[in-house]
Amino acid sequence: MAKDYIPTKDGDLVTYAEQFKFALSEQEVTLGFALDYNEHLADEIAAFSNALITSTAAQNNARVKRQIKDAAKTALINALRNEARLLQANPAMTDAIRAEMGITIPDKTPTKVPVPATRPILEIGTAQRLKHIVKFTDENTPNSKAKPNNVFGMKVFRFIGNADPATLGDYSLLDTATATPYESNFAEADAGKKAFYIGCWVNRAGEAGPQSQVVSATIVG
Repeated sequence: MAKDYIPTKDGDLVTYAEQFKFALSEQEVTLGFALDYNEHLADEIAAFSNALITSTAAQNNARVKRQIKDAAKTALINALRNEARLLQANPAMTDAIRAEMGITIPDKTPTKVPVPATRPILEIGTAQRLKHIVKFTDENTPNSKAKPNNVFGMKVFRFIGNADPATLGDYSLLDTATATPYESNFAEADAGKKAFYIGCWVNRAGEAGPQSQVVSATIVG
């Protein structure tokens, strides 16, 4: 998550607000803002600065003074954020001006989601008729149901037959399971046959990681 551009310390906030106001006044012609924007911001800065001085100097009834200062601080922060939102939406705004004013420079390069690097471990439950319960965990955390980071789900491939086929192309893609366990259902005609399974993690971009070991179980009729 991006770092907040507005300081949280009282003294730093005053300094930043003054710099913000100065930069805004320097760019009023470029960005097309009227002077009353800066005047409104100046009033908020002055109010907070005065409240901060009062809060620091006063030892008696500190709680009330603190509330006044905090309210002024909230108002100033809201004013800064409102001005920044207007500035960010201005078509004349540039990254150079953003840097000068100390506001967020948008990241125009999306972060690529990594391709899964580990394999799922599959376990087949056969207690129910014409149904397999496919449980899956990650090879690095076999005792946890949690998927690896940046993984959307597991692609479930199945083949029904007497022997494991030679290639993944002989399997059918059943689904992308997002939580364990996954239910694999069969028709009456499949009773007594064997079902073979392969799984692989996929990220939200649909990119797949390495395949699991083949596991199999008889289909109970």
